[in-house]
Amino acid sequence: MKILAVSLLRLGDILMTSGVLRALKEKNPGSELHLLINRQFGGVSRLLIGVDKIIFFDRDRAQRGMGEFEHPLFDSYDYFKEFIEELNANDYAQVYNFSQNLFSARLMGLLDCPIKVGMTIDMNDKATFGSEWFEKLNRRNLGEPVHYIDYMARGCGVSPVSANPSVQISNSRVNKFFQKKYIAIQALTNEEKKNWGIGSWAQMVRFVARKDPSLDFVFLAAPSEEAILIPEVQNLKDSGVRAEICVCDLSEAAAILESAELVITGDTSIKHLATAVDAKVLELSLGSSDFHFTGTYSDKSYIYQGNVACAPCSPGGSCSQKRKYCAESIHPHTVSQIALAILNNEDLRYFENLYRGKFLANGLWTAELDQENEAYDVGVIREL
Repeated sequence: MKILAVSLLRLGDILMTSGVLRALKEKNPGSELHLLINRQFGGVSRLLIGVDKIIFFDRDRAQRGMGEFEHPLFDSYDYFKEFIEELNANDYAQVYNFSQNLFSARLMGLLDCPIKVGMTIDMNDKATFGSEWFEKLNRRNLGEPVHYIDYMARGCGVSPVSANPSVQISNSRVNKFFQKKYIAIQALTNEEKKNWGIGSWAQMVRFVARKDPSLDFVFLAAPSEEAILIPEVQNLKDSGVRAEICVCDLSEAAAILESAELVITGDTSIKHLATAVDAKVLELSLGSSDFHFTGTYSDKSYIYQGNVACAPCSPGGSCSQKRKYCAESIHPHTVSQIALAILNNEDLRYFENLYRGKFLANGLWTAELDQENEAYDVGVIREL
């Protein structure tokens, strides 16, 4: 039996559902699990456990054919028609739509498959979902408490929680870090509104290093991010802080995250990779980051959000305020204190706006205020 999972969103969304993919494979032993993703995220092909085959959709080619004069008029149509025919040649028994957007829903409608789960729009423009959980996801409003992974997992009839990693790890090129005690940091995100600022990260590192000189600091970076980090990291090194930048692939990043004492990150794909290797994570929630929906899905996660009325804001676009108040409300000294308290297993109840990830008795994940008063929405999620 062949199963197809459609995940035509971003890298973080693919990594976030790695546990669901693994559980889907475990639920159907002997099956062949295929994953459809955009070609630009081909770096995950050696990473995901349980996925037997990665199928790439060339979104860039399809878009060029529709928008660039020099391309043949029907190039995109011919490519898409051939692509659907190749998918249908696999005779999938089950197809799951993890993307939940209009494009993937239309694609689902063109697939010949007896069981379709997730948003599907047929040739008559009729939408079906195959599960009440995917239908709930389609109606979700910003700030509602159910996590994206729980929608996916419940919709697929699986539990994504496991003691086993859901990604492959490669440490051959980065094992020099494993002899040290270090904090792993992902300082940059894919959206300016979610960025804390390199200066704030550096200031936080100085505070932590001053209190615990035994710690090293590893800044993870994509090749395009290295130049942005170099000046501040060099300043840290010049001041005596043991900090360095590591440009690595996803498998190597997974190895670094797994061995870190703590991972500190914004709303990035790295936090989902850290979850996949069961790392301890402190997430800084800024801008459009909706941590109830896409926060670090783990009971080892801590989420610190700026105390501003406009958070979370809508994704995309620039900040609507005169200044980025959410970033200003998160002080480097406070983050350093939280990080040290986590490392030393100290009481965290005195930090306002600090949430702790946990799994409820019904199996759903939530983030509760790490204080005497629970988050406002926990009662709602317990009823689901």
